[in-house]
Amino acid sequence: MPSLGLNEFPPLAKGLAGLLLFGGAASHFKPIKAALGLVAARATARPWTLLSCAFLSDSFLTALAYAVAVLFLARIVEPIHGARELLKYLSGVIVLTSFLTVAVVTVLYYATVTSEQSSHKEGLSHAGDILFRPMGGFEAGAAALLVAVKQLIPDNEVALLGGALRFRAKHLPGLYVVLMAAGSLLLGGAVRVIPFTLFGTYLGWAYLRFLQTRNGVRGDLSEEFRLASFFPQPLQPPIDRAAGAMTRLTGLGAGSAASQQQQAGSYYGLGGATLPGSDAGDAARRRERGAKALEERLGLKKAGATGVAGLPGAPAPAGSNGSAAAAGAASGAAVQAADAGEQQDLEAGGEE
Repeated sequence: MPSLGLNEFPPLAKGLAGLLLFGGAASHFKPIKAALGLVAARATARPWTLLSCAFLSDSFLTALAYAVAVLFLARIVEPIHGARELLKYLSGVIVLTSFLTVAVVTVLYYATVTSEQSSHKEGLSHAGDILFRPMGGFEAGAAALLVAVKQLIPDNEVALLGGALRFRAKHLPGLYVVLMAAGSLLLGGAVRVIPFTLFGTYLGWAYLRFLQTRNGVRGDLSEEFRLASFFPQPLQPPIDRAAGAMTRLTGLGAGSAASQQQQAGSYYGLGGATLPGSDAGDAARRRERGAKALEERLGLKKAGATGVAGLPGAPAPAGSNGSAAAAGAASGAAVQAADAGEQQDLEAGGEE
């Protein structure tokens, strides 16, 4: 694979990477971390921290790993979604994730207080640490980018560890969630890492599935992008049933389908016609066209080789916080897999 210079990456990706590096360096200064970090007890009085907290890190190496991940993942997503849409998508996911994390931390605080009041009063100050400790991290943003990659190039085969580990790009979000959850439970930081990662993944999927409008089509109701596709095969049937019940309860999926049918009627003038992209076959064709457009915009050259090209690995952080180290390692692996899978699929698509 040819080496990539900074000019090969879109401006938004470089801007986000720069903010992550700045936040990683600034996090070592307590006044800056206190001003920009998400503090559950003060979130309503300082609403900007719902967004600014995403650019803080416990170590500079963690920030560097996420900066590299953003450069490569945004290089895949931005040409299709556009800079403005991608910025809106990431900002919305991060802000809503921070809000929901504040709710989770608040509930944990009162649950801890109630438990410790029944035993001894000395534990109250320890419980208060949860509510007043500044939080930060780009877990939600990274999860949202991986969900977007899953939507765009789900069937790409990617390889890690010299080809010893192979999987499809559609498994990247699930792999990221598992790595982050396991790492934070074993090494610390679960109160922050798990909500950031889970909410970021779910909210990213919900927006792309039901709300985003692209090429006149609202949402993506394809089979390959349903909620159950994020889970292992044995768990998919019960997830499908639960998701169907939630769809009937909330009406989200029905609203997107109605929007697609209405758009089809206005486009064709036939009333009952199906809008391109509203069924599984058309959705697959849309992804193929998107992959070709991505190839043209990125200027990638066709290659005769069928192997997966390797990428320079993102450094795995080894900071004092164990959950931060797990975050950096997962992000580095994800960016290698996503970019390698993208190129393999585009090369194969160009030869057909």
